[in-house]
Amino acid sequence: MQSVTYANLQSGMYVMEVSTTSAGVNTTQTITAEVSNTVTQNFTKNDTYVASTGTAITGISGAILQLDSVNVTYSANTTANYTTSTRLFLGSASNITVNNGTMKYQNESGAQTITKGETVLVNASTELDLNAQTNLTFNTKTTAQLNDTHTASLFYGNSSPVTLLNASVVNFNTDVTNVTITSYLKGTGTVPLNNGEYDSSTQVTTNYYIDFPVVSSVTAQTTTTTSFTNSEPNASGGYETMDPAIAYYFASSEILDNTLMTLDTYNGSSTNSFVPLVATSLPNLTNGGVNSNYVNKTVTTPWHTQYQYNTTPGENYTFHINTNLKFANGDQMNATDVLYSFTRALLFDAGSPGTGGWVIAQYLLPGNIYASNTFYNITTNITVNNSANSVTFHFQQPMPAPLVYQIFDSSGTWIEDMNWYIQHGAGITWTPQGFQDYKQYGNVNNYNSYVQNHVMADGPYKVSYIVPGSQLTLAANPDFVSPGPWYPKPTIDKINILYSSSGQEAYLLLKSGQAQSANLPTTYWNQTEQMVQQGQLQKHGFPTLSLYFYVFTEQVNTSNLHTIYSQANMPTNFFVNPNVRKAFAYAFNYSLFYSQQIGNEIYNTTFFSPYVGMLPPGMLYNQTAQDLMASGTPVVNSNGHEPFQLQQAKRYIGYFLNGTSSKTQHDVAGDMQVTYSGNSVQYNGHKLVVPIFVIQGYPAYKAAAVTWANDLAQIMPGASFPIVSLPIADIFAYEVQGQNPMPVEGGPGWFPDYPYPSDYLVPMSIPINESFYMGGTGYTPYVIGNQTHSVYNLTEAAQMNRMISAMNNATNNATNGDLAKKWFHVVNGMSVNNTNIVYAGQNYAHWIMSSKMNGDYIVKYQQNVMIGGALELLYNLMAYNTTT
Repeated sequence: MQSVTYANLQSGMYVMEVSTTSAGVNTTQTITAEVSNTVTQNFTKNDTYVASTGTAITGISGAILQLDSVNVTYSANTTANYTTSTRLFLGSASNITVNNGTMKYQNESGAQTITKGETVLVNASTELDLNAQTNLTFNTKTTAQLNDTHTASLFYGNSSPVTLLNASVVNFNTDVTNVTITSYLKGTGTVPLNNGEYDSSTQVTTNYYIDFPVVSSVTAQTTTTTSFTNSEPNASGGYETMDPAIAYYFASSEILDNTLMTLDTYNGSSTNSFVPLVATSLPNLTNGGVNSNYVNKTVTTPWHTQYQYNTTPGENYTFHINTNLKFANGDQMNATDVLYSFTRALLFDAGSPGTGGWVIAQYLLPGNIYASNTFYNITTNITVNNSANSVTFHFQQPMPAPLVYQIFDSSGTWIEDMNWYIQHGAGITWTPQGFQDYKQYGNVNNYNSYVQNHVMADGPYKVSYIVPGSQLTLAANPDFVSPGPWYPKPTIDKINILYSSSGQEAYLLLKSGQAQSANLPTTYWNQTEQMVQQGQLQKHGFPTLSLYFYVFTEQVNTSNLHTIYSQANMPTNFFVNPNVRKAFAYAFNYSLFYSQQIGNEIYNTTFFSPYVGMLPPGMLYNQTAQDLMASGTPVVNSNGHEPFQLQQAKRYIGYFLNGTSSKTQHDVAGDMQVTYSGNSVQYNGHKLVVPIFVIQGYPAYKAAAVTWANDLAQIMPGASFPIVSLPIADIFAYEVQGQNPMPVEGGPGWFPDYPYPSDYLVPMSIPINESFYMGGTGYTPYVIGNQTHSVYNLTEAAQMNRMISAMNNATNNATNGDLAKKWFHVVNGMSVNNTNIVYAGQNYAHWIMSSKMNGDYIVKYQQNVMIGGALELLYNLMAYNTTT
């Protein structure tokens, strides 16, 4: 350790530049800073104090304090007198004595009124209505939210401090002396000393920078730890968000899967065996976690309306929460954290870009899940018993247990600390209007930037270092409590995830030994195979449910498109016409794509295999191209099973160019100002230019797009189809209806949330606003069938509505396998017939890792189609063969 002293520095944030020659990849520097400030002050009436987060106030016996909408922690035995009518929302369960006045609230038994002299245990997530001059004693430590901005409270007892969980203005309404105010500032940062060298044997001097605070007390130390570096050129640009209720992209999910836990997870590489994580056990009929009885009763709502409550066996699942678990800030996990986490996911189920909240919403909420995510429906269908530390989910229909376990390990179900959300401005006002107002924060322009870029971990790792768009480092979480031997503490201390800019960079890192894993394009297969033969690497291949495709946009925002590619010249609604989509689909050269560009033939290895529709091989109720054709569904280009059909493509573009409008279809070339004259296809008198967007870091898809563009130019002379490459994070960010600038988007398409047909059909086939791809591209009945637009197709819009009805029939029959299969097949056939997607291929994945890694762990834990199939690693389930 080297120590350097700097004198006379004022408090603030400084940047230190350090020169190094060959700092090892395992070396880190940790800087920890903690400072507190305690003052004793006298206040006169109407004085104010601006308090920061975490401020504790003591010595306030007899003082009347007015707090502005603040979250507070009352220590055990704190007494407070509420001088005005107040609404108090409890964030944690509390044993409360009413010394004077009246306290009202709602619980599962209905409306409750507690009066003077009574003591009661009140569950978390309960809103208390307090009359003026109500005096309460909190017999246990309690976290609460004051929902009235005019609340004035009289606190007794110098030994019982009140801690403010967020910044607030404190008004003193009386004179008070010797008030002790303590504020805190604490932070820890870990910096990996990665020098970026590819050849660690050469002495190349490099620089790196450390941000460090200057405060009253700082400790610094340098440690050497076990580390693992994973280079991911397939995730160029890095994560989009780490908000667990919004994250819906594999680079984000990989971080959350390693830092937060879900109620349960898959057992090893199985998709039909499960183990508990946050839950103490998996609910079933035997242990009483799944209801086996019928319930029929009349329930009175808080608004005094009544309704009939009916429950049949298999509709209620109760999960008991492991009381040993805690977050990295020391907060103990409880059932309320589960309720809060699921509530945020449900409120954001219609977020834009799309989120994963729809997965649980489709089974928990009635009717239109994007409108029924209301205060009443959510709080009725997820209930908490704080005394038992359990949460019960009330499904809309009886649910098969495996399906419940699957959806509770899907996007949006990570459990995060409620108090942490509240402290950082992401708290929910627990009222009907509060729920409605909160929905806006699921849209990209309104994201909470702190939650977007931070995690309060309860899992095996925590985020320790971020270089935006380039690198993220995970550190073993010392506060992690293993739920069982199936989910152990990490043996690797540091995980460096590098969002490499190219396959070449990732390959060089892997070759030099500075990376232990890399997601490489197939063009590096021979080089890595040679390294396997030399004993440097190991490879493990396995099938996945990961699908890749190109999708058309029916509502292109051409203004946004011109900011990205200024030469673009095309109609907004070009792909509304189904013949245009079919022409593009027939022009895609599958034979060349599979054999040469992906490399199945070149490397004599399977990387991709053909599929059609969104029920691919490996999926429940799957359908092959032959199955679809046998059922009467025409399969465009038969996805690799027929010769390249450029003549068919020319035929369909001819239907578009020479078509005539009708009352129901107003979508031919003349309706869009597209003409064909002088051997040139033009739009508004200039050559048609339709860009094709592909994702950086995937050379095979770019090569396919180049071939595609050349072949399209043959059937549309004079037109051009330039290729635009963007980071994957940008591609997903553009997936917003009405704002989408991408006429054709290609590359990675979908990794599974759960292995059930709705996980693929809803986001990639169903023409509704909330469908990730169909909504994002504008493929909805409103857009296609809107006669106020200059281009529309009523026939297709009617077909889309029938498709939505068929999907409802499928999901409503989840417990009837034959009916569910029938309707899922109807939906899939309609989707294929719509030709809104060009199906590229189904991935056969290969882990390429250092030979120093334990291969048995890779096979046992990292080849699950739900995790490894999504190109993610669970790092606590990895180990080195020997300690290095």
